[in-house]
Amino acid sequence: MERAYFIVLSFMMAGVVLAQSPTPSPQESRHVAIYAPAPKYTREWAEKGIIGEGMAILTVDKATGAVTEAHISQSTGHKVLDDSALEAFRRWRFKPGTVSKVKIPISFINYPFEKWFIQKHGYPPPNPQKT
Repeated sequence: MERAYFIVLSFMMAGVVLAQSPTPSPQESRHVAIYAPAPKYTREWAEKGIIGEGMAILTVDKATGAVTEAHISQSTGHKVLDDSALEAFRRWRFKPGTVSKVKIPISFINYPFEKWFIQKHGYPPPNPQKT
């Protein structure tokens, strides 16, 4: 029986707000990520149970908002996860003039889809119609 997995890639950003609303509040606008691609997380890693939590620190060119440096201050415990996070973070862009350093907790968590759906919605997902 094939099992569907939902991969949670959580980047809980202390003081960082992803620009999703058209007008962030004055407090939010000081640390706005305007482009934040997620890191890759392969099915192979999920099947092997490779998960972990860590911390990254980004240095940002305040004039342009471009990330100039990214490093792991606390490893997730897996080089592939650390490298994947860093690769994504180096492509991030922030609202110019807002931030010069950002500390970002990282979580790579692998949940079965059904468990995640129940936690989020309070009931199991509908069974897809087989054709």
